[in-house]
Amino acid sequence: MQPRIFTWLSELTRRNVLLAILIVLVASVAAAWSFLNVQQAVRYSRATLLSSLLAIQSEALLIWAEERRADTIQWARDPSIIAVTGRLLDRHRSGGVASGENLKEEAIFLDRIAPAVEDLRLAAANITAPDGTLIASLVPEFIGAKLSPEYFARLKPAFDGGSVFIGPTLEQDRLPGMTAERRMLSVIWTSAPVKSRDGNVLAVLSLGRYATRRFGHTLETT
Repeated sequence: MQPRIFTWLSELTRRNVLLAILIVLVASVAAAWSFLNVQQAVRYSRATLLSSLLAIQSEALLIWAEERRADTIQWARDPSIIAVTGRLLDRHRSGGVASGENLKEEAIFLDRIAPAVEDLRLAAANITAPDGTLIASLVPEFIGAKLSPEYFARLKPAFDGGSVFIGPTLEQDRLPGMTAERRMLSVIWTSAPVKSRDGNVLAVLSLGRYATRRFGHTLETT
């Protein structure tokens, strides 16, 4: 009898071991499947969240850009800016240079644009003649310099009567021969036409802001 009992117990033990192994395998497969599903759900949730954040940031950038364009249009319509632009353009066309009495025109521009520089936190402001020459600038040494052909082409919509938003642009790509300390500065520009009383485009006013802080903060979540 004992051998039979031992045999029976051995078979029962084997069955229990096999059952236990089967349970462990099933549990492992179920755990792995659950883990993969959780991972997939987390990835989907993360992708959805990032997409939502990107959409929000993109919309915020568009709103910000439109607000900056509106600011530039408003300043381009300022009577003092229009008047000084006309005089500066006449001087430029006649081949004159900024010296002596003529310097008062630059002083008028700097004085009038000063509130915008402070209120809008501008890094740069200038007026561009139709031939691409800067006839006024916050940086005196830039006056008389010509924009690069590639950058000047981006202002065409403004010379056609519209407004322009130009994303981060290195100064060396805007003005050839830029000094070493300025050429790697990245600036965001908005430009609008300065028009005469009869509606003709005289020149283009451009307002610039440093890009690094604004865009770095805005895009850090993407």
